[in-house]
Amino acid sequence: MAKIDVVRFVAKESGINQAAAAQAIDAFVQVIRGCLEDEGRFTYPDLGVFSVETRAARRGRNPH
Repeated sequence: MAKIDVVRFVAKESGINQAAAAQAIDAFVQVIRGCLEDEGRFTYPDLGVFSVETRAARRGRNPH
């Protein structure tokens, strides 16, 4: 599902126009980003837990 699909769904379900739905979704994403930057974790019931994790570098490979 692409962002525009989410915007259309939110607009239809909430009875608002697509521009307002896009603003609401962008604001929600900003909240998630802010929490991840500040606290490293974001939890939303029934949606999931997002967290930042530092991993060791790994050696890449060229498949060609």
